[in-house]
Amino acid sequence: MKRRHLNESQRGIAAKERMLAGKKTDPSANLRHGNEPHKSVKDAAKLLNVSPRTVESGSRILSFGTPELIQAVESGGD
Repeated sequence: MKRRHLNESQRGIAAKERMLAGKKTDPSANLRHGNEPHKSVKDAAKLLNVSPRTVESGSRILSFGTPELIQAVESGGD
């Protein structure tokens, strides 16, 4: 991942996709508790050199964004 030339939004989506690839069996495992991001969010953010908030934004885009929005972010159209 570090050799890829991705902007921050693209790295946020990539971080969330990495988390989802782990296929957690407990759906509550990705829920936030208070204002503190879940540990896997922190780990994904650190791995891709973005903030936990960017990972959460990527998650919202993947969950609720239109296909056009997701494609725009993935192609670099912040």
